Amino acid sequence: MLTLAVLGAIESLLCARVADQTSGLPPHDPNQQLMALGVGLVLAWGLSLRRGAADKPSA
Repeated sequence: MLTLAVLGAIESLLCARVADQTSGLPPHDPNQQLMALGVGLVLAWGLSLRRGAADKPSA
C-alpha cells in the first residue's frame, strides 16, 4: 500500500510539473499538493466500501 502511495505521489508531482511548464500560470505548491494527496488517500482508505479488507493482513 505504501509503495502505491509513493508511486502515486511521484506521478502526481511529475504531471503537475509538466502542467506548470506548459501553462502560463504561476507554479503550484508541491507541499500543498502532497498534503492533499495524503488526506485523500487516508479518507479513501477510511471510507472504503470493502470495510475490514484493509485491516486483514494479506497472505
